[in-house]
Amino acid sequence: MAHLIEQASEIGVDDIRSGVAGYGIVAVIRGGAVSQFEGRIVHRELLDALPVKESTGLPYVLRAEACSESGKWVPVSHACGRDCQMAVVLAAAHVPASPRDALPEMSS
Repeated sequence: MAHLIEQASEIGVDDIRSGVAGYGIVAVIRGGAVSQFEGRIVHRELLDALPVKESTGLPYVLRAEACSESGKWVPVSHACGRDCQMAVVLAAAHVPASPRDALPEMSS
C-alpha cells in the first residue's frame, strides 16, 4: 500500500487518504477549469489477498498471514493478478492528473 501511495504522490494526485474502511485508499485529483458541470471520475479496485500460499521462491514473495473466518491464521497472497490491477489503477490516475487544467473544478 505504501508503494501505491508513493506512486500516486509522484504522478501528482492532490489528496491521498489511507486507512479508509480499514485498508482502503482514496485519491483525489482536482481540476483547474471552470465548468457549469461538476465532473467526477471514480475508479474502484480491490487490493485484497487470497488464502493461497505463494510458493514461487522469489525473494519478494509475500510472507503474510490473515485470520480466516474460522479464526485460523492462514498464508495469503495476491495470486489473482492484483499487481497488474494496481498498475492499471496508477495508469488510470495518471491520465487525468496530466491535463488537470482542463478538468472541471470540484467542490470538496
